[in-house]
Amino acid sequence: MKTDLEELFLTRRSKESLLEFANANPHTFDELLLYGLKVDAPNAWRSAWLICHLMKKNDKRIRPHLSILTETLLLKKDGHQRQLLLILLQMELDEETEGLVFDLSMTIWEDVQKIPSTRITAFKLVYKIAEKYPELAAEVELWTDTYYTKTLSPGIKKSLITMKTSLLKSIPTRL
Repeated sequence: MKTDLEELFLTRRSKESLLEFANANPHTFDELLLYGLKVDAPNAWRSAWLICHLMKKNDKRIRPHLSILTETLLLKKDGHQRQLLLILLQMELDEETEGLVFDLSMTIWEDVQKIPSTRITAFKLVYKIAEKYPELAAEVELWTDTYYTKTLSPGIKKSLITMKTSLLKSIPTRL
């Protein structure tokens, strides 16, 4: 039985109510996930937000949909992108998908017109991937100069500086 997700999001507005519904109807997870990946659905971002609260780390139910997520990520509005990036942050990605996610995250990070919460979430993915590949970490200075940080709030800048410092410390020194 297909759930009317628009009706769900119209009638259940609180986090608790949505989680209660989803937990009582675990069979709707895939439906919620696919709805959350849509570009033109009015409440797709809310569905992606709900998936973030329902999923487990490296959730096997997400894995078959990673290609759709990455193919449509840049088509979403900022808040929706942020929710999908949060899903990606919880996933263990293969090397090929990491490369794609890194590029997508950099595209989002570099767009200084985007809302800071979306940009810093994209940078968290950049950071997560760069930790594994020192050759990427070495370029972090370029991605965090004043041009990229001037639109960030003090709290987000502090978070960025913490990640940047950690990455730079992890780079092996060259002789």
